Amino acid sequence: RPQRMAELAPRDVSNLTWAFAKAGAGMAPDSLLTGLIGRASELLREMLAQQCFRGPRKSLKIRPSHGPAASVDAFEVESLGSLLWASAELQCATPDFLALSCEYLEQGLRQRGSRAHFHSAVPLAQALRSVVRLSTEYGGLLEAATPIILEELHALPAHCVQDLQWCWEVSDRQDRGMLAALESRAR
Repeated sequence: RPQRMAELAPRDVSNLTWAFAKAGAGMAPDSLLTGLIGRASELLREMLAQQCFRGPRKSLKIRPSHGPAASVDAFEVESLGSLLWASAELQCATPDFLALSCEYLEQGLRQRGSRAHFHSAVPLAQALRSVVRLSTEYGGLLEAATPIILEELHALPAHCVQDLQWCWEVSDRQDRGMLAALESRAR
């Protein structure tokens, strides 16, 4: 029911899309996946307008189709990373969704006081790999992620290091310093 889609909060959209990706591509009708990605785009657009990327305590104010306005948790790197991964697995991402996701992540990564909100390195690695897998247009996202990745590189598991190496190798922004750091950590 399309009217119910407008009631989904960011984490709901992420969890549902992730669950369908885990279950397999044929488990969800295309119209449902299109609706979920459309809802994610609406939420990201509103989160950018409300500057929800500023920190972990910034809520998204929404007005459901019926009832009073409410506040819900905005996307953080874990839920947006899961949603990006699921959209890559299901091949249901739209250019609009990807552009909004990249802008939201980049804005969040550039915030000085939002370390707990956007700077969890393992989900960030998942989000970056999904973005690079889906598109060649990701603006300054890799540059914004570089300081966080370098800071957390020592604690990243090997599979994340490999994912990040792949991201920087296939990107058109060949950052030799980042590639050297990732290669050194991979050994």
